[in-house]
Amino acid sequence: MKKDTPPNSAGFTLTELIIVIVILGILGVMGADFISQAFKGFKDTDNRSEIYEEGKMALVRMELEIHNAIPNAVNLPLTTELQFGMIDEVAMRNIFGTYNENPPTTLLTDLLVLPPTSDPTAFLPVNSIISVYNRNWGDFTSAPIRLYKVDAVALGTMTISSNIPPPRSSPLKRYYAVDRAIRYQLSGNILARAEAPVTTAGVGAYGPDYPLAQNISGLTFAYAPASLTRNGVVTIIFTITRGVESVNFHKEVHIRNVP
Repeated sequence: MKKDTPPNSAGFTLTELIIVIVILGILGVMGADFISQAFKGFKDTDNRSEIYEEGKMALVRMELEIHNAIPNAVNLPLTTELQFGMIDEVAMRNIFGTYNENPPTTLLTDLLVLPPTSDPTAFLPVNSIISVYNRNWGDFTSAPIRLYKVDAVALGTMTISSNIPPPRSSPLKRYYAVDRAIRYQLSGNILARAEAPVTTAGVGAYGPDYPLAQNISGLTFAYAPASLTRNGVVTIIFTITRGVESVNFHKEVHIRNVP
């Protein structure tokens, strides 16, 4: 005997199942797109953070070195290249860097070591290279080179090389020890740094380039020379791009104006 199906028995029709599957599919696509956009946002934020840190570290390194450049010893052969002479801070750590003779001839008397002393830490080391009233980059690179070597130290005086033209008279009787020249330049898409030795013969050959930052575009250096009333200023502008993220960097660095 055939049993009748109760009128209220549970179940789904094929049409209802198809509708549910379509709705779930739409929700799945929407959810996947939402999750994808969220992960993309996280990735873009991470890229921007890495770009910022890379650019910030490069700017901090350049700012520290440019700030300690020899006054007026700055050169821009290209807008994408900057060269400058560096103060030897290790040699100058106990030295005030002024003298009594004006203009100096063969003796530089450091005011910090008066009255006379034989303390070796109160003098620049023998063979130190010094700049006295450097006026421009040409004093480092074009004859006559106006860089001088410390030949001897004794009792409050330093004897400097006397076989080259005597130093000019510095308005504030200052001198600086020089230990190297620094070059920043755009090499491909890399902001690169290199060093060169400095002697009484001038600036030597630059060594290998070391990267400070990558994926660089639009690098520009500018230099406003010092005057009697303001410091020299080096302006640095560049952009770092990674994927679709780009960050612009801009910095103005003052160079001491005490020639």
